[in-house]
Amino acid sequence: MTHKLIAAGSVALLGAGSLLGATAANAFTVADCGATPAGGFIDHTDGHCQLGFPAGEYTWTTPANSSELWGLLIGGGGGASSDLSPSPDSGYAGGGGEVEFVDLTELDAGTELDILTGAGGLSTIDGSRAADGEPSVLTAGSQVWTVAGGVGNDDFSWSWGWCGAGLVGQGPSYFDDGLPEPADEFCGPGAPGYIPTEELDTPGIFSNVTFEIAPGGDVLLDGIGNQVEGSGADVFVDSLTQNATTDPKGDDGGIIFRWIPGDLASTGVDAAPLGIAAAGMLVAGGVGLAIARRARRSN
Repeated sequence: MTHKLIAAGSVALLGAGSLLGATAANAFTVADCGATPAGGFIDHTDGHCQLGFPAGEYTWTTPANSSELWGLLIGGGGGASSDLSPSPDSGYAGGGGEVEFVDLTELDAGTELDILTGAGGLSTIDGSRAADGEPSVLTAGSQVWTVAGGVGNDDFSWSWGWCGAGLVGQGPSYFDDGLPEPADEFCGPGAPGYIPTEELDTPGIFSNVTFEIAPGGDVLLDGIGNQVEGSGADVFVDSLTQNATTDPKGDDGGIIFRWIPGDLASTGVDAAPLGIAAAGMLVAGGVGLAIARRARRSN
């Protein structure tokens, strides 16, 4: 099951829902958002346009006659590490990528942006250190914004025993005080990621995003992972055999832009996105993992 901010065609995958699912009440069409740049995915919903770029290098020119242009930068998730030689197997999940919002409203229309979206780090199966996620970088002339990729984990602090798995992934775990909270549980959810609806510094144009971005990877006992931009690679443990496997890599990061088309900016249409929900958060115990993360955030 996947949650994705970046649309695949015109649909952003959010479990069973769609972040970019337009409603019949839209005051404009996707054509008002301009041409789709090479490699990008563009769509619209009530009050704003959205453009996303997956892992890779791109350029984009800021739109004319628009307002409240924002960027969301997400670093690639770190890889996980497992060791299949001992018995039982063991594994250590990857760290989540860094997350940052960037206000681009004051840029001149027609400014060329250089976009580098970081890929997720590769996992390993021989106990060696997994690869870090790649950083995501946005450049506008002399201005450069960079977010780090998540840490690729290794066998440091592995614990042998039930589940046959080590510590869960360490993520940035953003809170309003800006301080990270590392994960230190065995066979459980990774460090919490960034949930825009729960953070005071989230710009209004992104305030409808209800799911976690870039959490640390999980160690899942007979579970199914939840993937979203920047999340660390998961470890999967079979309760009968105690065999441990991992995601092949951390989830790629993302660079996502949202803006208000010029015609709407002058009509008083609310800039905040409307009517979107992250439906179908997870399956096979995923709801429990989400609740656990939120409980830890409140401790």
